[in-house]
Amino acid sequence: MTKSGEVDLTLSSPLSALDPSLEFVELFESSTKLLLPPNQTLPKDEDVDLAYIARYPLILYGPDTVLRARLEHAFADEGLNYDIVMEMDNAAFVKRYVRIGMGIGLCSNFCLEPNDHNEMRIVDFDRILSSFTIGIHTLAGRFQSQSVRNFIDVLRNFEPLSSVLRNGRRSKQ
Repeated sequence: MTKSGEVDLTLSSPLSALDPSLEFVELFESSTKLLLPPNQTLPKDEDVDLAYIARYPLILYGPDTVLRARLEHAFADEGLNYDIVMEMDNAAFVKRYVRIGMGIGLCSNFCLEPNDHNEMRIVDFDRILSSFTIGIHTLAGRFQSQSVRNFIDVLRNFEPLSSVLRNGRRSKQ
């Protein structure tokens, strides 16, 4: 959508292939989190691996997303079968259906809100799917309004909630 000019910017990970029509500005590193219903029994962290999550119904983003592609590639590398029961357009929907017990899901740490930790079980999944860069794609050479430039500045100063919770304060001022 950014490439076609429909939107001014896209918040995402870098493209796998360079595209000279798009500019990318790195914002921060994001980690992958496994989302489980609040009553889900959980083995020790070291036992939460691809084989563990392949046993459960999966609620994931659509097939064109980086997180989904990374997960499916990891399943293929391990020769594991899995069952995607729902595909969602955003993390809010993934979290909603995980909370009510329809399956387990994955999301980036920057999609988590403070209350999520009280409403579902959240497990670090970086040892399975390593952290990745999140940034902004814009159309190269396209004029950006002041409001778009202001929004980009806000994003550049953004610190994921997980960092705030871990450090107890914001590190950027």
